[in-house]
Amino acid sequence: MRPPSPRWFLSLVLVLAIDPSPAAVVFYSDAFEWRNAVEGEVRFNLATPGNIALADEVDSVPGPNTGLGKTLTFSAANTGFGTDIQLRALQQGAGFTFDDNEGTGPEWAGLSVGDINDYQNDNWQATFSPATVSAFGWYLGDNGNSNNESFMVYNAADELIATLEAIPASGLSDFIGFISTEPVGRVVFDEGAGGDDIAINEIFLAVTPEPSGLLMAAFAVPLALRRRRPGGRQAR
Repeated sequence: MRPPSPRWFLSLVLVLAIDPSPAAVVFYSDAFEWRNAVEGEVRFNLATPGNIALADEVDSVPGPNTGLGKTLTFSAANTGFGTDIQLRALQQGAGFTFDDNEGTGPEWAGLSVGDINDYQNDNWQATFSPATVSAFGWYLGDNGNSNNESFMVYNAADELIATLEAIPASGLSDFIGFISTEPVGRVVFDEGAGGDDIAINEIFLAVTPEPSGLLMAAFAVPLALRRRRPGGRQAR
């Protein structure tokens, strides 16, 4: 029986590298378990004034109760994330406030969404460029009402691939995270307009390998198969 042609192996490996199985997204509510399952995550503390000052839209280190506008863009060169990340408040007229002094407790030390008591439908999103994110986590602060709330994950083609509807509502600081087999382009938190206010305290992120690395691995196997020793024996 003749051995399979190296071209057959090339086709098979390229299919595996370029056309993976459908995306699988696993959600986590325990930060310790999520971090144990993720490799190479980077933590970014939104309660640190110097970190907020790294945003393209922020001119100086903010003090307590500083309004920051509706968009915060953090360059990969400043955060170490490996991808640019943009946070955006989605309710019309709403923005982010740093260390909102209308709140009490450590969960308000980061970013409040929509400012306390001013905007109640505190939807926000994080967009990643390039869309190479494989894992993301964040702390939801002071969520007192989880009715009609969800956390949605979109792939690089902006297709919805997963939705978490079991949103914690302890009123303290709760972790929400996920790991995806498909690169993620953005996430959206859809907050119910129930009269409560929310905060974002910390974000965690990990990125996938560059696609070029997968292609190089795909070509390595068939190229090795074509190297043979004199006499027709395959090289080892």
